[in-house]
Amino acid sequence: MVNIEPHIDFFAFLIILGVIQGIILSYFFLNTRNRAFQPNIFVGLLMLSFSLISFDIFLCYTGYMADFAFLDNFSESLPFAVCPLFYLYAYSHVRGKVRAGQILHFIPFFFYAVYNLLYMSQPTSFKLNEYTHAYFPEVPLEQVNPRFNTDPLHIRNYLTEITVLYLLIYLIKTMIIIINAFLKDKASVFLRHYKNLSWLRNFTMSLFIVLLVLVVVKLKFGPDTGDYLITSCFSLIIYATSINVIQSSMFFKGHVSTPSPMSKKYAKSSLSEEDKSEILEKLKASMLKEKYYRNNLISESQLSRKLLIPTHHISQVINEKLNQSFFEFIALYRIKEAEQILSDPGKNHLTIDEVAEEVGYISKSAFNKTFKKITGKTPSEYRS
Repeated sequence: MVNIEPHIDFFAFLIILGVIQGIILSYFFLNTRNRAFQPNIFVGLLMLSFSLISFDIFLCYTGYMADFAFLDNFSESLPFAVCPLFYLYAYSHVRGKVRAGQILHFIPFFFYAVYNLLYMSQPTSFKLNEYTHAYFPEVPLEQVNPRFNTDPLHIRNYLTEITVLYLLIYLIKTMIIIINAFLKDKASVFLRHYKNLSWLRNFTMSLFIVLLVLVVVKLKFGPDTGDYLITSCFSLIIYATSINVIQSSMFFKGHVSTPSPMSKKYAKSSLSEEDKSEILEKLKASMLKEKYYRNNLISESQLSRKLLIPTHHISQVINEKLNQSFFEFIALYRIKEAEQILSDPGKNHLTIDEVAEEVGYISKSAFNKTFKKITGKTPSEYRS
């Protein structure tokens, strides 16, 4: 009988809290309402996979696996699910709905899940010996033979190398998709906040870090004993995802509103509220600093090229955040400057036509009509 005293420390708390949080997140993403948005399905299953892998390692690291030895290595196939789940999460965000044929990405996972049954179906006493030998080699053990060969293809001998290569391939594929999305929008890959692309970029980089930790841990600690460090990284990713979800939540916005027709129009947009606010501030700053509205030919496409913001995002932000069209947005800045000019005694020599041209109008009648609509007076009445 193997006697192992369980222990709990900082890493154990970090991991088990990550497990709980990951399960909560997976429920949030996979509930009936949220899974209608396809990327939520993939990230929900990804969080669940992280949690199950972490729980397996938690039991091993703390010693509780000695009491639940029948579960030993139950999550060993899940790393082969993590890679395609993350790839398809990014793919569906950037390129749209994933086709049914993409399930082929999960062939290695399904294969190894079946292959792992050769180990999982072994007697609990055998799995207890295997676990104890890996984590507590100093404990004397009695010989327990398996019912049959648990690794006829010798895959387990190279499982770490296979996992590292598999993860690396999918991370590179994912990063290529994200970089191309930035380039398509003519946006810098290094923007701190830009749509959900910044989040996907950061998520991918965090998994690159996990990959690096995995390599270092396996070289330093060997096959199993350093796994708690890898799982701690999973917990940090789960916590970061929770923070991102909370920041995007309307719960903290201070009011509950009924979705407007405009918000329904952009229901499938990938822009978060933070993205929208940042784009709006950039638009306002450009109007004040560069005074693009003075250009009588200014358009959304021209502004898009100058600010490196996609045209449809400019339109969406102005529509949703200000409840205005692009030309109403421009008109407000033009009329505001016109008011300043007409109120300045030093510029009384300017005619109404010249004021209109100064602020971006080529038609006096259009200027007069817009000015009266916004201020309630004609330009001449405002000046007098």
